Amino acid sequence: MFVFLMEMVLVPGAPVARVDIMLLKHTVTCKSGGIYPRPELTWSVSPRPATTLQNTTEVHEDDRGLFDISGSLRTISNDKEWAYSCSVQSERSARKATMRQNPPMQSASYREVSLPCNGSALCDITWTFKLNQTILTKPAGGRLQVEKEWEPRVKELSESGRLLLYVTSSAESQGTYTCALSYPEETDVTTIELILEDHDGGRLSL
Repeated sequence: MFVFLMEMVLVPGAPVARVDIMLLKHTVTCKSGGIYPRPELTWSVSPRPATTLQNTTEVHEDDRGLFDISGSLRTISNDKEWAYSCSVQSERSARKATMRQNPPMQSASYREVSLPCNGSALCDITWTFKLNQTILTKPAGGRLQVEKEWEPRVKELSESGRLLLYVTSSAESQGTYTCALSYPEETDVTTIELILEDHDGGRLSL
């Protein structure tokens, strides 16, 4: 008589530790990883129900039994003031990320501009430029850290996260700025497009 023993690998609960949200052209993407048990992803749009917008979700399991999840949502064309929220939840944990678009700002070159952000002293603050260039980070209750190349241009960061920035040429300073606020169970991301004008008052294209 043969007895076959099957070894069972029990994966401990792995909570939703982080949710990343990003806007690229007309699509909002949301992703999280290293989760157990299998998570779900849901969208909400303010003020319009997300069920009216096209969205997709994919879930993958790795060789450790942990799950990665990602989703995408088509945005509302030509609308700059909607909020898109993505929630990732499992049986044991949940986390939410929200993407907001502020109206574009215009400024002349070589002057200070104030970029808005609505945070508090209770959240981690990160400012980035063109999605992949970190300007500064400030942990809740911690010290402000400004990237070396941005030090001459960062003039002030308020408690709410508002950034006072000295803008130079269009090649260096024109584009999309992103403020990410990280709370214990939620991330709030705000983007703003800064458009610089030349000295003749003409608008510079992106």
